[in-house]
Amino acid sequence: MKALKFLGIALLACGLMFTSCKKDDKTANNGNNDQTENPGDGGQTTPDGTTIKFNGTSWTAAAIEAIDFTAESYLTLYIEKTAGCSSQYSDIFVQGFLESVPVTNATYQSTSGDIMNYRDPNYIYTDEDGILGDAGGTYWGWNTVQSSFVENVTAVDLNALTMSANFTANVFDIVDYIAAGGAIPSNLYPLEGTLKNASWSWRATKAVDAKTMSAQVVARVK
Repeated sequence: MKALKFLGIALLACGLMFTSCKKDDKTANNGNNDQTENPGDGGQTTPDGTTIKFNGTSWTAAAIEAIDFTAESYLTLYIEKTAGCSSQYSDIFVQGFLESVPVTNATYQSTSGDIMNYRDPNYIYTDEDGILGDAGGTYWGWNTVQSSFVENVTAVDLNALTMSANFTANVFDIVDYIAAGGAIPSNLYPLEGTLKNASWSWRATKAVDAKTMSAQVVARVK
């Protein structure tokens, strides 16, 4: 009887140890799963690439083409909603200039012309009466307020052809500009771009793609 009593106590102890170990293993697995499913801040990660936000819409760029002005410390960029659309005017794209070296809170004025423009081929204004210039001239419907542009470039790799940067600007509707008598209207639309390790391909250089300061507020299509 004494031997049986000791045997029962031993079996009970082993059972408790087994239950305890099993519970600890389950807790450890939950911890590992939480780290896998929710890495970083609540499991939210930002994928590499480029996101454009404008007037309540957001899209991810399918392609970026760049023109090499790195000898002058900037790139001319074409950020395309669909690949190749900026050459054919077949879809929305963002075109302009960003520094090819790290900068913080750089502006149109401080960079002698950096700016990004929202181009929608489905919104081109024809100046039938010559209000803006020659009668029949065509202009982009959306235009960037030059003084509102701000860019931050955090990293550029000219070997891998990648860039991390962000920019913001205010954009106006050309119809509102005309209605305001050729002045920047009060009704403005925010433009935001975020590039995270965004890659580009080179595009042939043309003189028209060089950066210049301009007093022209609205841009002609061609």
